[in-house]
Amino acid sequence: KNDSANNVNTYGVFLNGQDKSLSSQATFPVANGVQTISLNGALSVSTGTYTVEIRVKTSGGTLQSEASFLQVLAVEN
Repeated sequence: KNDSANNVNTYGVFLNGQDKSLSSQATFPVANGVQTISLNGALSVSTGTYTVEIRVKTSGGTLQSEASFLQVLAVEN
């Protein structure tokens, strides 16, 4: 949720600190409104260890998360 109305909130996937251009946006029409956001994507990577993050930014106000989770699925070829 965002404590003020009509701000663009952008959620994005980062791999090892790099923006992977997988994102989703939401605009809450009322202050403190709650909305479910889903972000899905697939990245091809080589064998190794990675840090996966969901980062969020807003055009205004203050964002708060009620609950969040990140699920990563590795598929080997």
